Amino acid sequence: MAVLVQLALVQSDIVGVPLPDALGPGALHYLTTLPQHRSLLAEGVLVGVTGLLCRRAGPAPLLCALAAPLPVVLSGHAGGHSHEYAVTGLIVHVSSVTVWAGGLVGLGWVSVRAADHLPAAVTAFSRLALGCWVAVGVSGLVVASARLGSLAAMTATPYGHLLAARPPGC
Repeated sequence: MAVLVQLALVQSDIVGVPLPDALGPGALHYLTTLPQHRSLLAEGVLVGVTGLLCRRAGPAPLLCALAAPLPVVLSGHAGGHSHEYAVTGLIVHVSSVTVWAGGLVGLGWVSVRAADHLPAAVTAFSRLALGCWVAVGVSGLVVASARLGSLAAMTATPYGHLLAARPPGC
């Protein structure tokens, strides 16, 4: 459902008309012609497939869930100076955040459905969360360095100022 809302909002933004006007008869044309729309549709399909597979054992639901946000992430322009590092960094960054957020949802589910298993789940998740935190931090540095291109850009660009203002680890 969120993907459908996002599609409508992106459509309104790209076409430059109010939301009700963006959903008119011509809206279907953009679903297949604009890269932003195609990536959102791919995300929606992957989320739907994940929902269908979530009751099955095996790696398929996890792989679909990890892949779902990637079409949108990869449809933008990643990095200016080192495209390969920026794209790889974004994939690691978003995948790590996805695993971490999914783990939090899993802990919430365990706390409601099997509270006696919560201490073991928290212990297991803590190790996973630490690995995700490290991966998010390292990949964030890779993406930032690819975008900046030089250390001097840290003080010379608005993006560098934003990075400098962020607390470490956030």
